[in-house]
Amino acid sequence: MKKTLFTICALMFTLGMSAQKDQSQWENGLPKAGDMAIGVNFNPVATGKSVRDFSETGNFVGNTILDLNDRQSYPNQMFFLAQDPMVSFQFKYMLTNHSAIKARVGFSGAVLNYREYVQDDAAVAIDELSQKQVSDRIRCQYSGGGVTLGMEFSKGNRLRFVGGFGLVYAFGGGRMDFSYGNAMNAYNQHPSTMDKIDNDLSQFEPNEAMEYARPTKQYNVGLCHAFGVSGTMGVEWFFIPKVSVGAEVSIIPIMVAFQPQTYIKYEGVNRYTQEVQEYTDFISKGSSYLLYGTENISLNLSLHYYF
Repeated sequence: MKKTLFTICALMFTLGMSAQKDQSQWENGLPKAGDMAIGVNFNPVATGKSVRDFSETGNFVGNTILDLNDRQSYPNQMFFLAQDPMVSFQFKYMLTNHSAIKARVGFSGAVLNYREYVQDDAAVAIDELSQKQVSDRIRCQYSGGGVTLGMEFSKGNRLRFVGGFGLVYAFGGGRMDFSYGNAMNAYNQHPSTMDKIDNDLSQFEPNEAMEYARPTKQYNVGLCHAFGVSGTMGVEWFFIPKVSVGAEVSIIPIMVAFQPQTYIKYEGVNRYTQEVQEYTDFISKGSSYLLYGTENISLNLSLHYYF
């Protein structure tokens, strides 16, 4: 009986000391005013959206708000719909135990070299049965990113409800460069090129000096800039001291964007001089658009370390 009583007392003492130690550990394991945090966000919603589409001309990257392939209605511009990237970095500075300044930074980029074989015009000129081929190439380049700066408020201890708001700045830009396997000259003024260029990308209209020209570059003068506001709501759980995981829904209900001027540069043979010349076509003076509603939404899964 004495042994049993002693065992029970020892167990209660051990549990009491463990609980006291655990309570002390969590008193120092939750963020306080003056603490900072660094984290990583993963946005699975971005994987379900059309982020890059190289197959459609004039829309080689980003979501569009217009059908840019309808040449009868719209110019061949390159629009970018800003959204939270798939992965971003986040920083916090705790103003109080339950409020913080929060900054999120994300960026992305891509380079695609698309190639197709076409007939070798020089070889066919010598032997019309020649099967020799050369390669045409479209090189697409894109870069973009965004910054969100705002406030976050929380309520709770280890499991917290979090919410906040912020200002968003996003940018995007890119260009397409074309290179050809068949040279253009006075003897071959309409070289064989891949169908994607001949049928879709070239909008050159014959003029007094040139009957035909093919594109060598399509580009924007500068970047597309976008500004908006965001609202967030979610939960944060500290599974070990100073380290948390979270899930947060973010909505950008309003955003304004500005699209710069767009140009296409061509090369063609001058009918008077019989020399190859470059011609730059100004296809758009620039545009702007206003996005509003709840379509631009993100689900951010995060991991943070406080120090």
